[in-house]
Amino acid sequence: MIELSSAGYDVSGFDASFDMTHQARKKIQARRIFSFDDRSSPITDSPAKLWCGDMRIMAIRETFDVALCLYDSMNYCRELGAVAGVLYSMAHAVRPGGLMIFDVCTEHNCRTHFANYHERDAIEHYSFTRWSYYQPHGRMQINEFLLIDERGGARYREVHQQRIYRIDEVKTLCDTPQWRLMGCYDGFSRREGDESSDRVHFVLRRK
Repeated sequence: MIELSSAGYDVSGFDASFDMTHQARKKIQARRIFSFDDRSSPITDSPAKLWCGDMRIMAIRETFDVALCLYDSMNYCRELGAVAGVLYSMAHAVRPGGLMIFDVCTEHNCRTHFANYHERDAIEHYSFTRWSYYQPHGRMQINEFLLIDERGGARYREVHQQRIYRIDEVKTLCDTPQWRLMGCYDGFSRREGDESSDRVHFVLRRK
């Protein structure tokens, strides 16, 4: 939201986690990211809209020119029906002629880079350890994190489970009464995305 706002776009956002939404709100307030009343004049006492919500069952009154859903968000949908639910939900949030852009992590990426991955690092006063492994049966990518607050010693553990879909599975969901698939691309290129890609971006246009 901050990067897009800096580029001149009027932005809104949401996340399923209340805590993460709260952190994002503090950041956009600190960077003075505002809503716009006529797409030119900022409402200086109204920070950019940010709310807690589930992308599979969104119900909002506003509509937008573009919906962005990036960085493996779709892979957190554990079933194809949930992915279809996101597309249906977002169709009510995007104006006719508008776009939805989302990405998926591929099996090639999991097997090549994260089948048996381990790293340790530190950010500010936190250190973290990450273990990643891929389960071919069920096509699940598992990422485990151990975070330690070096100031007080508090420890936090997170387990992320992502379903890795085949590209053709996702394509079948994209041509619907609400959406037309405009293209799927390898990473950030204009090349056609396929199973040899690490990441594939899908671009849909609202009918």
